[in-house]
Amino acid sequence: MGSKIEAAVLAVAITAGVFFFSTAVTAVDVSQKLKIAVPAKAAAEKIVTVDEVARLVALGPEKGSFELVDSRPLVLYDEGHIPGAVSIPYREFNEFAGRLPGEKDNLIIFYCGSRACRLSLASAVKAEKMGYTRVEVFADGLQAWKKTGNLVVSSVQSLKEYLGKGIPFVLIDLRPMDEAKRGHIIGAVSVPEKDLPNEKEKFPSDKSAPIMLYDNDTKSGWDYFALVRGWGYANVALLEGGFDEWKRSGGLVISGDVATRIVYVPKLRAGEISIEEFKRIAETSPPDKLLLDVRDEDEAMQGMLKGALDVPSWDLKDRLKELTRDKEIILYCDTGLRAEMAYHTLKEAGFRVRFLNAKIKIDKDGKYTILKE
Repeated sequence: MGSKIEAAVLAVAITAGVFFFSTAVTAVDVSQKLKIAVPAKAAAEKIVTVDEVARLVALGPEKGSFELVDSRPLVLYDEGHIPGAVSIPYREFNEFAGRLPGEKDNLIIFYCGSRACRLSLASAVKAEKMGYTRVEVFADGLQAWKKTGNLVVSSVQSLKEYLGKGIPFVLIDLRPMDEAKRGHIIGAVSVPEKDLPNEKEKFPSDKSAPIMLYDNDTKSGWDYFALVRGWGYANVALLEGGFDEWKRSGGLVISGDVATRIVYVPKLRAGEISIEEFKRIAETSPPDKLLLDVRDEDEAMQGMLKGALDVPSWDLKDRLKELTRDKEIILYCDTGLRAEMAYHTLKEAGFRVRFLNAKIKIDKDGKYTILKE
């Protein structure tokens, strides 16, 4: 039946109980789009654990002789990924396959969001078909990586998106105060690394607050990420490449006084819809509204709201012609972050649009729960 990884892909589709609810797109349509075969049983020797990945990441790609590949869409990679991982989104696999090692016997490990995500398995199939002989999958993905407290890094592009869209978050400059005064990222708060262990009480009481830390480079901030993560902040990340990478990328640098007080106000965003109104729309399907699910297709296949259309956030700009301008578009994703990014995309394109800024879980029958943190 082909490779062991192909069998693994089938196993995931069967055990996940994949169904897809949409008036415009069917489960068969999505499977054909993703070109993922329908599976059997995962080969245990092809699956690596979070501890094994952590050991390799600590060694680094050169010393550990491996390549770690993030199969998720680029926008998710930018928001947060495992250190050292390269981005080869499944959708653009053929376009970016040149990022894979030249030697076919090199160890390659693919990962995506969680065990429910099939993109890493599907990418592994493609790599084996290209002739790579040591292909493995970190099936538990980023979800397990974060849960165990391992380092997560965000790209400069993600930080630019946060600043440009005015999304509330906390940006911490870990460098000495004199360095920060000579040049820092706009909006940053100075908490020098030597003082950080004593500054816990200054951080937001809201443990879900997005927090980004930066030093001059990535390595310098590792220990301080672990400290803040240990305080219970679930959405903390370290800026990949640090301040040096920010400057190289042409990011705005300002000099002079830098803030020393952390202020985090989880205010209502522009375009945010209340949970109560969102529920009414989801339950009654009014003819003047369109529910738009901007999660990735593999996520949507596990359950969608009745009557919703799925257009992944990363694909939205290329599919604007598929959307009606006769209805108000109501966006949602799993956490609200991608929905907010999509809101700005559609707003700039002239659509009437709002988004749900909350966590939503949807089962295969379309039943849902919403949690606002």
